Amino acid sequence: MIDPRKPVIRPDRETQFAMQTAVGEILIRATEVATQSLRITGATFVSYGMTTWLDEMAELDADACTAYLRATADIYDPNATDASRADALARRNTAMNKIFAAVDILNSKPGSTA
Repeated sequence: MIDPRKPVIRPDRETQFAMQTAVGEILIRATEVATQSLRITGATFVSYGMTTWLDEMAELDADACTAYLRATADIYDPNATDASRADALARRNTAMNKIFAAVDILNSKPGSTA
């Protein structure tokens, strides 16, 4: 169970953007290596990777994982309005905060105040 009193601390937007860009570049390179070495398509590799990542996230907090996926689907819905996308972004952030908190709890030492 996550502790709702514990705040999730995130880097500022500029740092988050820089990290997202770096992660994207690393994932593209990993996809290129995997497709060549495994002789699969990039879509197959990404699908396997997403499934693995979702399994891990669901182990941490299945409800937050489900909320994250629903919100993400709403963000990318081609029929969504700007207002519904903004709502979906807020819901996705809330879900990720719960997952980050679960990671904090998982990584805390027994008897600590994580």
